[in-house]
Amino acid sequence: MPPLPRSPRQGASRHVILFVAADPRNTTWLALASECAAIARELRASLGRDDFEFRSSWAASAAELMHQLAACQPTIVHVCGRGGARWPDAAELAVARLIASAAPSIRVVVLDSCFSDAVAEVLRDLVDCVVGMTGDGDAARAFTVGFYRALGNRRSIRYAIAQTVARVAARRIADHPLPVCRTRDGVSADQIFLGAPGR
Repeated sequence: MPPLPRSPRQGASRHVILFVAADPRNTTWLALASECAAIARELRASLGRDDFEFRSSWAASAAELMHQLAACQPTIVHVCGRGGARWPDAAELAVARLIASAAPSIRVVVLDSCFSDAVAEVLRDLVDCVVGMTGDGDAARAFTVGFYRALGNRRSIRYAIAQTVARVAARRIADHPLPVCRTRDGVSADQIFLGAPGR
């Protein structure tokens, strides 16, 4: 199976976005690869393209996910799986604990519809923001692509969510997802911007 698209590492002065694809044995590899490539294209075309480094990995096990989190020290972790994909040797809360172990580098976690609210509730006390999707398929992909487009153009998390929800609704995609945004106590999504580090 070929690897997902990956941007070359160009230094530690950029925010790392780690796109983690769950074991695709129960899902469609092409759908995950297509979503990953679309996000990478949006970031490359954005105003803040030099602010981010996009990396991706198939996480076939909890051990591999731990390795990727330690090696990348990402600012954003996007956990993606379609059609009920799961890690075979880790429950959802175990995945949450693995992600939590990489804090404090992680500020934002994006969970797609395959992951439960319980994960988000665990993570919201450990990272600034958790964004969850309640839909799947074309609508979920349209949302995530638009979300990263807005972040790449140096918009806040709140703006990115509002803008992409409006765009999905305008396209009249059936069963469009309703994103859920949870923040750490005392943190507002309006105040979370991910421009160049130190800017």
